[in-house]
This record gives sequence, structure tokens and C-alpha cells, in this order.
Amino acid sequence: MLNLPTDLPRKYRYKLEVSLFGTWRYNYQLIGARGGVNLHVSGPHIYNGTENWAAGIELHSRTPLYGESAPSHDECWLLKCPCWHDGSSLYAQDHFLPMVIAGDHERVFRELVRYADEHWPSEDENGATT
Repeated sequence: MLNLPTDLPRKYRYKLEVSLFGTWRYNYQLIGARGGVNLHVSGPHIYNGTENWAAGIELHSRTPLYGESAPSHDECWLLKCPCWHDGSSLYAQDHFLPMVIAGDHERVFRELVRYADEHWPSEDENGATT
């Protein structure tokens, strides 16, 4: 059983889902007052005798990220409300994938907090926006 760190900021809710159906699948979630972050990782996938992993990170915002008018989704699966989102597989693979493969889930969550705080720096410890 994987346990989450107990000293993570309370301004976010955290969830980690891990499953094994042929390959490992990790789904990390962090949700706060201004939005959420989802990191998904799967692997190893064997192609041409080589082990490969897939990873992506998505930022889900309750407000427009770049001045867009229409939300990306009318009902976001993560936030359960309209959201504007952006993401990167390259950043997830370069930055987070080594931590996941090493099994350092505590560090993954700490880095997700840092990532979220960079995008929503005015969210305080209780999740209120200032």
C-alpha cells in the first residue's frame, strides 16, 4: 500500500491511483481552489525489444489560463466544473518519470505542489485566493 506524505500543504487534496493491467499505470491528482494537476504515467511498454514509458502532466484551471473565452471542457473530469487546461508530455517524461520509476511517490507529490504553486502563486495554505 502506498501512503501519501502527511506534511503536504492542506490547500490541496491529493490522490494516487495505481493499477497493473499488463503495464503499470499511475494517476496522481492534486486539486485546489483554483484548479488541479493530473500526472499520468504508464509502462513499461515493450516496442522492438525496448522498454518505453509514457507520461503526461495536465493543468486544469477554473479560470482561463491564457485569456481564452470558452473553456476547454464544459465539465472537467477532474474538477467537475468547466475548466481550461494545458499540458506537456515532454516535461512529465523529463522531470517526473524518473521519480515514478524509482518509486519516489513522496517526491512526486512535493514536485506537483511546487508545479501547482508556480501556476497559482496567490493560493494560501487554506486554499483561498488572495
